[in-house]
Amino acid sequence: MPVLRFVLLDVPISIECPDQEVLGEVARWYGGCPAFDLADDADEAGPILTAHLRATPQGWGIDVDARASLVVDGHRGVQEAIRRLNHEVLHGLMLRRPDLFFVHAGVVAVAEAAVILPGLSRAGKSTLVLALVEAGARLLSDEVLAYDPRTRSVLPVPRAIKIRDACLRYFSGLAPSFVGTGEMRCLPMASVHSVGPAYPALLVAPHWDPEADNEVEALTLGGAVLELTKSALNFGTHREQSIDHLVDIAAAVRGHRLAWSDPHVAAKQVLASLREQSEVGPSGSGDPRGPTSKLRS
Repeated sequence: MPVLRFVLLDVPISIECPDQEVLGEVARWYGGCPAFDLADDADEAGPILTAHLRATPQGWGIDVDARASLVVDGHRGVQEAIRRLNHEVLHGLMLRRPDLFFVHAGVVAVAEAAVILPGLSRAGKSTLVLALVEAGARLLSDEVLAYDPRTRSVLPVPRAIKIRDACLRYFSGLAPSFVGTGEMRCLPMASVHSVGPAYPALLVAPHWDPEADNEVEALTLGGAVLELTKSALNFGTHREQSIDHLVDIAAAVRGHRLAWSDPHVAAKQVLASLREQSEVGPSGSGDPRGPTSKLRS
């Protein structure tokens, strides 16, 4: 059976699908991940996260590890099936990495300084991530912040960047590189520069508003913690330590809100805030410290 093997967050993942063409569409999303060779890497890989996508009389069947089987109505199409498969793989990945703290957020980096864009669906995270990448930032993830509390670093989750219909007009120059349609349109990783671990430096909570002036508004430490809490994905796994992790991230960054109407203008504002952050440090004391001091304007 055709199979796609790759490594994400140090977890070997194997996705099987009898339809080679459909599996090729799945592969577009994970092209930035290192390949996993079952024969060469078996001794070092550890338990493999296995996923299956197959056509059934009821629709598309999805199985990921020991999670309950899921069937996507065939009338909704293969794109919806792939979307749900990606969602299930992410959940399986979070179960395999309970040592990490996950937040629904886009993340990019300049040098080793990570910009975190927390928010729920349709806040504009992926659009701003793509605008920041166009402006020279490196991609960590357009969807999930994977925070390692031991090293206080942000790990890369390099899946393709999603771009919805409403935001296509902002990226006309990239139009030939997009693949897929609707909710599953993406910019494959072959067109994006990814980066290794980075360190929290700036948090910007985005909100799309057609009348917005694309200006950042400062957040207090408590406000930054609240924005992260609203988007936390595995709060229950870490229980009482979750608050510690959220405070650690918030204390390491300058926090802002950003109502945006033009992602390119907004991206310039975010990068300007990051440059300012590199000069003053997270405490605002004028004493650069940590990874932000390595940022170059």
